Amino acid sequence: MYRKIGILTHYYHSANYGGILQSYALCKYLNDHGAEAMQVCYDASVKRSSLRQKLKLSAYRCLAFCKGAAHPVAQKQIQRRKRAFADFRDRIPHTSEVYTYQNIGAANDRFDAFVTGSDQVWHPSAVNEGYLLSFSRKPRFSYAASVACDSIPEDRMPCYQEALASYSAVSVRERNAQALLPVKAELVLDPVFLLPAEEWARTASDRLIDAPYVFCYFLGDSPEARATAAAFAEKQNLKLVNIPYLKDRYRTCDDGFGDYTPCDVSPEDFLSLILHAEHVFTDSFHAICFSFLFQKQFFVFHRKTKANSGARISDILFTLDLENRYFDALSDLLSEQPDIDYDAPRPVLEALKQSSFCFLKSMIEGQTNGSITAN
Repeated sequence: MYRKIGILTHYYHSANYGGILQSYALCKYLNDHGAEAMQVCYDASVKRSSLRQKLKLSAYRCLAFCKGAAHPVAQKQIQRRKRAFADFRDRIPHTSEVYTYQNIGAANDRFDAFVTGSDQVWHPSAVNEGYLLSFSRKPRFSYAASVACDSIPEDRMPCYQEALASYSAVSVRERNAQALLPVKAELVLDPVFLLPAEEWARTASDRLIDAPYVFCYFLGDSPEARATAAAFAEKQNLKLVNIPYLKDRYRTCDDGFGDYTPCDVSPEDFLSLILHAEHVFTDSFHAICFSFLFQKQFFVFHRKTKANSGARISDILFTLDLENRYFDALSDLLSEQPDIDYDAPRPVLEALKQSSFCFLKSMIEGQTNGSITAN
């Protein structure tokens, strides 16, 4: 049995709602089922970099600083939100040490096994020694790891092949990752589905907005999606709630958008805003997951991004049998959409839920054959 399990994912200094809540969920599930799991504080921002890459990073940071200086009010709101994450993040079991690629090997002395995932730990632009677990001398696993792109560049594939060949078991979150990776991978659910809706509701803050409302959570900048949400809210006589300046940057599309625009929204508050909403409008993978868990009526919009959010969102909607909730463009027909039938059977979801539980049970108990079959 692997009792002490180190988890490497997007946890350290994360101010992303989906990222930190999936970190919480996997850690809690493992600890509720006999393990002593904790997040490994891994600073992925410290990288092996060429002089050109370092200069590029310095230029990016300088540009970000200048943009922030031009919008001081937005920057203050962003800092308030980051502080709102701190207490929740600290409640997740984690190492006191902060590791980088330079010293991550020292973590081998603390754990019996390592697991990487969930979220976009295997995106080609972000993959590294920590998220690939290439530093590990202990058994290696992935849980619901996401590649989040349509292809892996040819020059990056040897990196995946070398690292993943020694895994005890591999699981991924999206179907396209099964085809992309050079090893056999099992399909499982994102960690937020490991905990029941009732537990998430207990984690949520008390109701924040007294009036009935539509909750908008848009990571993308689409003015069409925002216009659609605003028109829907007005037609339904509902207030509109929007968290501004997501992705830690000022965005003109947030100016004047929303009757309520709370800034210092903690992860518990994020859950509450979904839990008590009449409707949810989003382009976010994890907002979809929590809208489903809380049985909300929700609408999903396409988001343009370098990471393949379209594939991730299409994949989860297929699993939930709710592909008709995905909209690519402005629509005035949302009010004519039938409500989601939460009593309908969802065989794909239920099968994946059982596969997910079995995968983690086998991982904790060490019931793997220690080999991976290549694709």
